[in-house]
Amino acid sequence: MDITKILDLLKERQLRSVCVEAAHIYMNEDPNETHDFTAKIGADIANAIEKHGGVVSRHLFIDNFNPGPESFKLDVNKYISRLNGNNFSPQVVTFETDLELPAKNILYALNGKIDRFGEDVFLKEKGVKLISGGRPTCNLLDASLYVAKLSMFQLAITVLPLSWKNQQNKVRRILNELGYVRLPIINVFVNCENQEISLVF
Repeated sequence: MDITKILDLLKERQLRSVCVEAAHIYMNEDPNETHDFTAKIGADIANAIEKHGGVVSRHLFIDNFNPGPESFKLDVNKYISRLNGNNFSPQVVTFETDLELPAKNILYALNGKIDRFGEDVFLKEKGVKLISGGRPTCNLLDASLYVAKLSMFQLAITVLPLSWKNQQNKVRRILNELGYVRLPIINVFVNCENQEISLVF
């Protein structure tokens, strides 16, 4: 992939510290070629940034929130070893349940910008669901993850399959409402069928 646009942005904004997240997986999934491919893309990006003087932290995000514990089958240690084989060695591993409390803090910060309908909460006029049936949505949990990343790094890069594009757009709307106008985020979307890659800044 052409990483020039990412490197140009780092130079233009004088950004040096970057976190790169890749190979997102659910606890009820078996690792597959999609995870391998996104890990390799994450590794290529991280290595290129380091080669040009950037400081990179590699992140892995594991969803243990949506699937029920009875369906868990992922061996996390074996999965990390598999990622190491794809040259993407995570230095930080975040489980989605770790984000429940930070998500509540974000919801509090959005007070006045939300609509409540029973146990559901939406971002006003944005059509983004934050709480569903009393539980935080992936949109809200993911926004809290970005807030945590951006408190430690100047830029957050996330590599995901193309099917996540709509969800990531919703997360961006939440972050905009939190005051992140010029989002220091790059989404790298991967079409694993034809290996096409698109960037969203």
